Amino acid sequence: VIADIGTGCGGIAVTLAKHLPRARVIATDLSPEAVDLARENAVRHGVADRIDFRVGSLLEPVTETLDLLAANLPYIDDKDWPYLQKTIRGHEPKMAFLGGPDGLDLMRAMLKDAPRVVKAGGLILMEIGAYQGDDVSAIAQPHFPSAQITVKPDYAGLDRLVVVDVK
Repeated sequence: VIADIGTGCGGIAVTLAKHLPRARVIATDLSPEAVDLARENAVRHGVADRIDFRVGSLLEPVTETLDLLAANLPYIDDKDWPYLQKTIRGHEPKMAFLGGPDGLDLMRAMLKDAPRVVKAGGLILMEIGAYQGDDVSAIAQPHFPSAQITVKPDYAGLDRLVVVDVK
């Protein structure tokens, strides 16, 4: 059982459903419009019948026990918003980018609730900003004290993914 939290257009949920045909995928987003778009994309790729779309905040709509929690939550800090390229700011709603004063508000909230739904032996994968790896790892640690937490770089060598291997 997989959950894609903050699914947006559904790219992660649709890809996982397409490549893991035995998986049950849950896709959540706070925006009903985003959930509608994700559902349209799932139909386009032939996996809509394998994804359970839910509107709600972070893990609130999830009651199942998860093997994998994937999240690409907004992580831009409020002060950086005016400096994002207009080509980026012009194509997505502001709420899809802003994560609070330090960019980590939504990750804090999700990680606080994650022990309720992620089973031992499960994984949490979170896309992060280029310099947020240590901070997100520190946020995750108290909620998953036995977990192995690693930060993976992108091809430019910048922090991009936090992996929490729940023990």
